[in-house]
Amino acid sequence: MSRRSAGFVGAWAEMQRQHQRQVEAEARRRREEARQARAYQRHATQEYRQYRQAEARRRTEELDAQVA
Repeated sequence: MSRRSAGFVGAWAEMQRQHQRQVEAEARRRREEARQARAYQRHATQEYRQYRQAEARRRTEELDAQVA
């Protein structure tokens, strides 16, 4: 392989490595965004469940007070 073609191949290989790093960084970013979205959804679901339980307790106490 001539010196000129070796330089070209080296430059091409470096461009390929940079591209691969960019692809991997994008995949990591997307996975992190998905993880955060799932965590947010879990938190929102938990908050809603707690709200519904508190409302049920309040209504039960209210009905108990009316009956008593």
